[in-house]
Amino acid sequence: GLDLPTKQQSDLGTGVELYERQAGDLIFAFGTTKYKTPGHVGIVTEEGTVIHADPRSGTIIESTVDDFIGDGKTKVRRLL
Repeated sequence: GLDLPTKQQSDLGTGVELYERQAGDLIFAFGTTKYKTPGHVGIVTEEGTVIHADPRSGTIIESTVDDFIGDGKTKVRRLL
């Protein structure tokens, strides 16, 4: 595997609009608009949800896109 900080991951691949997301795309959450780099990353599923690790416990969870993003901004990248 490749160990990359979330900021570097968010610059890989091709940028995709949130409404164009597909299964396998990486989705980055910035928390609030004051953050310039993403703090959290997840993977879009076939159902359109997001699989990610809970930042506190490390447990893998599945969330709606709205719950994953919260009130902050987001960025979607397609690597394949």
